[in-house]
Amino acid sequence: MLVTAVGNFDNTIDLSGVTPTDFTQPGFNTRLVAGDGNDLVIGSALDDTLEGGGGNDTLRGGLGDDSYEFGLYAPLGSDTLEELAGGGRDWLVFFSEVGGVTVDLGSTAAQAVHANL
Repeated sequence: MLVTAVGNFDNTIDLSGVTPTDFTQPGFNTRLVAGDGNDLVIGSALDDTLEGGGGNDTLRGGLGDDSYEFGLYAPLGSDTLEELAGGGRDWLVFFSEVGGVTVDLGSTAAQAVHANL
C-alpha cells in the first residue's frame, strides 16, 4: 500500500492502528511518503518504508522491520526518527545522490549526516 502526502502542507500520516491481521496477503507492506511540509509519518505494525520529503519531518516506525529512506528529494530538511524499543530490525537507506554519510547510532543527539539531511 502506498500513502503519499502531497504539497507544502503539514500533514499527518498515521497507520499506527494497522496490524498484520488486517491484511492476509503474505509479504504485504506499506510505503509512507511525506510531502514538502513538516509532516508526521507514523508506521504500522507491518514492515513499513518511511520516506521524508522536503520539510522537517518526524518519521516514527512501528513494530515491524522498517526502512527509513533518504535521498529521493533535495533538499530534504532535518528529519527526526523515532523508533520503539523492540520495534523490529530497522534500516537507514541513503541513495547514491546523497553521497557519503556518517551516523552515530549510539547517540540520541541531533546529527547532521549530510548537507541536505
